[in-house]
Amino acid sequence: MAKEVIWSKSAKFEKDRILKFWIRNNGSTNYSIKLEKLINEIISNLYEYPQLGKRTSFDSVRVISLKNYQIFYRDKEQIQILIFWDSRQNPELLQEGIERI
Repeated sequence: MAKEVIWSKSAKFEKDRILKFWIRNNGSTNYSIKLEKLINEIISNLYEYPQLGKRTSFDSVRVISLKNYQIFYRDKEQIQILIFWDSRQNPELLQEGIERI
């Protein structure tokens, strides 16, 4: 049974921030468009296969990797995208984000 996918405000903000960074950095939208397409493909798979991601040490939270990015989500009545993370960032910042979950 397909579940609805809901993005947290902070995950959506971070995804948009990263996409805008690549537009500015590359002077083109090509990479951002490709990256967003890959993100949407992953999210589309979560509709049908919510257990696709790897379990984390946090209750009901899973993570799925995409290139240098990780998508942390919770599988409950809905798929809740909690954190969109660029893994090249300081891992202490990720820990702070996870602690807010």
